[in-house]
Amino acid sequence: MLGRAFWQDEDGATAIEYALLASAVSVTMMGGLSSMGITTAEVFNTISEALGMDPADPPFIPEAMPSPTS
Repeated sequence: MLGRAFWQDEDGATAIEYALLASAVSVTMMGGLSSMGITTAEVFNTISEALGMDPADPPFIPEAMPSPTS
């Protein structure tokens, strides 16, 4: 009796379908982006050089700002 009710219940089916769809999209994106890796890096290096930045430098990460009350 419990098994039949379990297999007929479709409440979680939509969530599983969305998870499968999201995983398929992410795998496809990873495959596509990995094949474009060198081209993408070259584009970002060109933009960095045009902005006067050295592509070898790490990105600027500002220090934590003090709170206005201190």
